[in-house]
Amino acid sequence: MKRQVVVVGAGPGGSAAAFYCAKEGLDVLLIDKETWPRDKICGDSYLPSLFPMFEDMGIMKEMSDSAACEPKGLRIIDPDEDYAEFDLQPWLIIPRRIGDDIIRRGALSSGADFMENFEASELIIKRGVVKGIRGIHNNKELTVEADAVVIADGSHSMLARQIGIFKEDPEFILCAGRAYYEGIEGMEKGVFEEFYTPSSLPKPTYSPICMIWVAPLYEGKYGSVGITIGEKYLRETGMTLEGLFEWWCENTKFGRERMKNAKPVEKLKGWRLPGSRYIEKNYAPGAIVIGDAANAAEVAFEYGIPSAMIGGKVAG
Repeated sequence: MKRQVVVVGAGPGGSAAAFYCAKEGLDVLLIDKETWPRDKICGDSYLPSLFPMFEDMGIMKEMSDSAACEPKGLRIIDPDEDYAEFDLQPWLIIPRRIGDDIIRRGALSSGADFMENFEASELIIKRGVVKGIRGIHNNKELTVEADAVVIADGSHSMLARQIGIFKEDPEFILCAGRAYYEGIEGMEKGVFEEFYTPSSLPKPTYSPICMIWVAPLYEGKYGSVGITIGEKYLRETGMTLEGLFEWWCENTKFGRERMKNAKPVEKLKGWRLPGSRYIEKNYAPGAIVIGDAANAAEVAFEYGIPSAMIGGKVAG
């Protein structure tokens, strides 16, 4: 099989790249190892910086109609559990299995082709130039030759490592988890909460990113709850990720208030997200790496989805 462009990974970054390539009249194949729609264990926030791209893709109305919440306020709780509140430009909170699929379908509407259940395992490299990918599609080996490859297959991308793009920084490896709960108390409509590392931890530590977030979904019927902490700092607590989350629920003022009667809709699911403090080279002859595959989220510090989609547009 021969295509002009193959995009590996149909998340927001890969779908944006496929859309803008196809919009320019290129022959584009978008592939993904999952069966869609798929969930992604991550936060569900689609920030206002994405809205112009949603308009370009013709999906702004569908994204807005699918929102489980449109936060307008942010409450930041400091390590001593004092807090400040800020009014913000509204953004959209949509479960990732829904929002990411709308974006993927937006890419296909521009003329990109799509193949799911296709895991790209190796780049084809000839004389130092990337010339396509090899992988397994529906349990059969398949090769796709291409003039250009966009690598957007996430934070554990073996393709990025094959061309020496990704460099892990131990200080910026994050451990994170997310769950949905019913019966969270004290949530306010349209208010997103971020809790920073409590000073009351038995083994105090510091992490530069908010440790806990709580977001009301579907008029407060249930909420999205997440935990993020640097791997280095998690080790300093002497706890597991699940143990640290349980400690917050049981030993902090806000944790006890929010979670005392909460019941999980699904268990806490975790992931490991390597990052970096520096912007580094993210391309090689014939290929460009974007999104989490290029550890873009923490470098840009605008969360993962905007970094990925802006990178996808630039790549396109």
